[in-house]
Amino acid sequence: FYSIEDQHGYRCPWNVWPQSRMDLMKNGIPLSILYTPTKKIENLLRVQYPAVRCMKCSAVLNPYCAIDFNQKQFACAYCQMVQQLPASYREISDQRKPAELHQAYRTMEYELPQQQPEQRVVIFVVDICVDEEELEKIKASLLLALDVLPADTKIGLITFGTTVNVHELEFEICPRKVVLRGTIDLPPLQIDQYLGIKSPTQKFILPVQQCKDTLTQMIEDLHVDLWSVQEKHRPFRSTGVAMSVAASMVHCFQASAVAQHKNPTAQIALLVSGPCTAGPGQLVDTDISQHVRHWPDIQNGTEVAKYCKDTTKFYSKLAERACEANCSVNVFSCATDQVGLFELQQLVKQTGGTMMISESFAYQAFVKTWRLYLEQQSDSEAVIMQQGASNFTVSCSQNVKVQGIIGPVNSIKSNSALVGQPEIGAGGTDKWQMCQLDSDVTLCCVFDLPDQKDLAAHRCVQFRTEYTEQFSGKRIMRVTNVAFKVENNENINGFITGFDQEAAACVIARMSTLRFGQVFLTEEVLRGVDRTIIKISRQFCKFVPNDPQSVKFTPNYEFFPQFLYHFRRSDLIQLFGQSPDETTSKHYQLNRQTVSNMLSMLQPALLAYTVQNTDGEPVFLDSQECTQDRILLMDSFFNLLVWSGSTVAAWRNAGYHLMPEYANVKQLIEAPTNEIEEILKARYPSPRFDYADQGTSQARILLARVNPASTHKGGSGQGEIVATDDVSLQQFLDALKKTIVMVEK
Repeated sequence: FYSIEDQHGYRCPWNVWPQSRMDLMKNGIPLSILYTPTKKIENLLRVQYPAVRCMKCSAVLNPYCAIDFNQKQFACAYCQMVQQLPASYREISDQRKPAELHQAYRTMEYELPQQQPEQRVVIFVVDICVDEEELEKIKASLLLALDVLPADTKIGLITFGTTVNVHELEFEICPRKVVLRGTIDLPPLQIDQYLGIKSPTQKFILPVQQCKDTLTQMIEDLHVDLWSVQEKHRPFRSTGVAMSVAASMVHCFQASAVAQHKNPTAQIALLVSGPCTAGPGQLVDTDISQHVRHWPDIQNGTEVAKYCKDTTKFYSKLAERACEANCSVNVFSCATDQVGLFELQQLVKQTGGTMMISESFAYQAFVKTWRLYLEQQSDSEAVIMQQGASNFTVSCSQNVKVQGIIGPVNSIKSNSALVGQPEIGAGGTDKWQMCQLDSDVTLCCVFDLPDQKDLAAHRCVQFRTEYTEQFSGKRIMRVTNVAFKVENNENINGFITGFDQEAAACVIARMSTLRFGQVFLTEEVLRGVDRTIIKISRQFCKFVPNDPQSVKFTPNYEFFPQFLYHFRRSDLIQLFGQSPDETTSKHYQLNRQTVSNMLSMLQPALLAYTVQNTDGEPVFLDSQECTQDRILLMDSFFNLLVWSGSTVAAWRNAGYHLMPEYANVKQLIEAPTNEIEEILKARYPSPRFDYADQGTSQARILLARVNPASTHKGGSGQGEIVATDDVSLQQFLDALKKTIVMVEK
């Protein structure tokens, strides 16, 4: 499974497919593929000749097509249409095949003719309802962007508070800005009338090289919103109108550029520090006695959540406008209160942007994330590569339907025969738009089968991703072909061999968060997860009815219940002590990250360092591992925690690591540093990073995620005692085994 992911960029829960929908329903996990469209693949073949396309379904010639070398014809593997090969293929034979007919090149790329040069546009939307210290950090971040972004990148600047200010980036005597009311949403046509974005002489969106000096001065002169704030009231903050103006500017600029035979791709970077309190997109009233909505308010529809429905609808319409302009939206939320990510999520999700949360613009999580965001725009050697606007298309064998994609995509509705029902995620089509695509974005494609058994020996799926390389400007089409062996459900060994438990756990997690977004009830989602575990366990475990001790898990299934046990306890599902904004941000990352990153969210990785072993070794996520003489490094993707046992903490506090005779203590304390640097270098968005000693308040981050083998009610007594009412992993497995062997009446 790992080699397939490295060579082709996909993982599948089921690498052997059943014959019909009835057989599929017995297995409990949907047919799905986790695919990373622009994954970095070593020695990936790229050719400069045009791809041979099927005239009926547009699929690309591939190793699964039947080739008649005498007649120079091929039968499409997806629609079975027989057609002639182009004249350039007249010399091919069984011994002289082009690259696309070799199994080794099931994934390859074609260079496409670039019809229009691509322009990059970045609009900064900045909240100025902040204190002076936070504003200084925002200024430093914007000035860094001017230094890092390529000189030909076109940028714009909008600041907002009580009003929305659109700044002219070039002036002769004094700076000028257009001030708009923060309570009225103006349509794009009216915004263009005020700003003249379509005019060749407009000064609101200009290349960095043309306006860097004046814009630097404008940023340095930014000040906190001058409108007075009543005592015990929040400031008027018109986030919704500011985002609408930014989307309208991009929409007008895109229309003007296309008329000039140019193809802009845009990004909106929102730096926000509090909830919207005025105009469209309002989240809460200014009266500070009214708290921002929490999960009970949303679940029960209380008065506190009265703006939730209208605000969500407003941002959904804004998402459509942004997608029309090939514009992605990136939200950098730095506030101690919620800013409305729950309502705003559709805008980020459909455009494929970034969503991150921190408490301050001075915190490491924002500073590191912002730097990585800028590096994606400017560094061709960045760890996470970002590409321009992309289109994603799926082709399937006959009788296989596409139900949808769970991931950051925008559905381009179509009446294709490949569309399946019911829709899952972004469905109703076989083509999707991605306004922003990086090398970590992973899509979960869900498929359906016919009611009647299909006796075909194999089923094929083809992914085609057309994208523009960020720095070369080349238009590329990556083609990946996947073939699945088809088995009857009676041959259970075939399904067991092809079962990928890691991919299966990730798919269930995505399906669960999708379900949560519909019902907002943890209990309902947990019941669905439990039903899935029980159903699939009965299929894949050997047992004697009514004998729990007889249950034996197959080797490629034994960790699957463990993954879902930790998922059930994670803050991806549990809402206690977590705001809707935090949950939304974590769900969004789960639905766009790679399999390895998703597994870290489900079951955090834990490394142990001791005096005898300073290289670090993986250990079980268990409270018994929390001993006094070691350092633990926990990586849950969102949190990075270095936990020191009480003995190690005492050594450090006594200064032993500073004494030459205790060089081994110094080596132990510094041991996690290299691993931390590697994680922070590649993780986007950057995680929250903390140190904690055994028994301190920050240690709860680790104790909340480990298996509570020892609790205040009892247990082995080894390691750390966890005060919780949760069942341990062993108790969970015992209950699962009892349910598996239970004979249904």
